[in-house]
Amino acid sequence: MSSASPGDSYETLSRTIDHAVLRPTSTMEELEDGCRLAVRYRVASICLLPYCVPRAAEWLRELDGGTHGVALSTVIGFPHGTQPTSVKLADVDAAAASGAVELDMVANLSLVKSRAWEEAASDIGQVVQAARSRNCLVKVIFETAELTCDEIAELCAICNDVRPDYIKTSTGFAGGGATPEAVTQMRRLADPAIGVKASGGIRDLETALRYRRLGAGRLGTSSTATILDAWREKCEV
Repeated sequence: MSSASPGDSYETLSRTIDHAVLRPTSTMEELEDGCRLAVRYRVASICLLPYCVPRAAEWLRELDGGTHGVALSTVIGFPHGTQPTSVKLADVDAAAASGAVELDMVANLSLVKSRAWEEAASDIGQVVQAARSRNCLVKVIFETAELTCDEIAELCAICNDVRPDYIKTSTGFAGGGATPEAVTQMRRLADPAIGVKASGGIRDLETALRYRRLGAGRLGTSSTATILDAWREKCEV
């Protein structure tokens, strides 16, 4: 396939995907089905509503005897990041204690839009430190659709200081998701050791491959089956 990179394979693509089931109306059955889908397609992680993390940990242990390598992920401060830092820290504790090993936390949009950079940095830094102390991988969500280029740059500078594992474009719940411009800027400004996750609006193979070429090391999507089935149809002999 012309848009695939020379080193691409099903495995390299699937292991960049965080399969998301985060709609607040998602039923218990849909959440469990999301775990089954994540294991069937062998993605990097399954990102679920926080309340069901304990159940999801059990589901994942039962699927393929827990040998599938799919990480359990949830969100912190979703969807606007405006909870007090103390609440976010309590949520980190609860998520980690229940079995989550990856945490996607939302930067406080109110602080960012107020240009209260010290407070925004403190909020992000405390959550990153708490996640790290519990051996959780942590991603910081910017919500780039709501931000100017200067605000994205400030958040990149903050994250270069506090060192999350990834910076992430979007929650997917703000009326806009990842864009090539935002991913390009984030990849350019972030320290090379910090990954970039594109999320929001990634619904087909071409879009997924485009963000990979722009430097996204993770992709957040609920269209996992569509993307990976298309890969198998077009790229596997």
